Amino acid sequence: YNSDVLLAVGTPGEDIGTVTEAGGAAVFRIQPSGAYTETAAIDAAVADVEGDPVAGDFLGQRVAISNTNTSVVTTADTVRLAVGIPGKDIGAATDAGAVQVFRPLGTIGAADRLVTRGSGLPGTATRRDHLGMSLTGGANNLYVGVPFSKASGTTKGVLHVVTWADLDGTTSTGATTYQPGSGGLPDSGVSFGVVG
Repeated sequence: YNSDVLLAVGTPGEDIGTVTEAGGAAVFRIQPSGAYTETAAIDAAVADVEGDPVAGDFLGQRVAISNTNTSVVTTADTVRLAVGIPGKDIGAATDAGAVQVFRPLGTIGAADRLVTRGSGLPGTATRRDHLGMSLTGGANNLYVGVPFSKASGTTKGVLHVVTWADLDGTTSTGATTYQPGSGGLPDSGVSFGVVG
C-alpha cells in the first residue's frame, strides 16, 4: 500500500550565515501524491546541536536515514539520521571528520551524538581521515567507512559497523571493524570502506 517516505538531503557546500561551506542537512516527508514537507533542517547553528558552524566542515557530505524498528511505522523514537562531517577538526587533527547522529522527527539537538574515531568508533582521529565521507545505515547498524584513513595500521581503509542501540547509549557492544589483512580479508587494495 502507499505510505509516506522520509528523504534525507545533505547540503555540504551550504554557507551558514557568514561561515562558508559549513554545511547542513534536511529531512523531507514525501506523500504518495508527491506533495512534500520539510520536517527537519539541521546545521551546527541550530540551538542545542553539538558544535558550531565551522568553515569547510562540509556537514551533510553523506547522509543515512533509517528506521531502527522495521516492524512499526517510523516514529520519532525509531528513526535515526547519520550526517557525515568530513572536514571537521578533532582536537589538533585537521579534517579528521565525524558523524553526527540525530533523531530528525524529534527536537533537533536534544539527543544528537557526535561520533569520531576514539569516541564511538575504534581508533584515533587522525589528520585528513575525512571520516563521514562514506556511510550508510540499516535497521540495526550504521556502517561508517574510512577509506582515506591515515591512521597507522589502517592506511588501506577501514569499515566500522556500530549498532544504533550503541549510538543511543542503550547498549555498549562496541563496533565491529573490518580492514584488509584482518579477519580473513586479503591484505591488498586501497580505499577499503567506501560505502553509501
